[in-house]
Amino acid sequence: MTIEQYLNLRTDWEEIVASFKLPKDRYQGTLENLKYFTKYGWRSNGMREGCDRAVEIAKEVVKGLK
Repeated sequence: MTIEQYLNLRTDWEEIVASFKLPKDRYQGTLENLKYFTKYGWRSNGMREGCDRAVEIAKEVVKGLK
């Protein structure tokens, strides 16, 4: 994954989760926050529009940066 692809996906993820219920420090698209989201963030946001895409993006970025 190129840095450009990562940044684009990260921006997409941040836009989707901007209105989600997450801890204050979990809205930025850092690798740690994306990992957190794939494990816990979807639980209270699973019914929100875009949640499936946000999880997909988070998993794609985490996998691509390993």
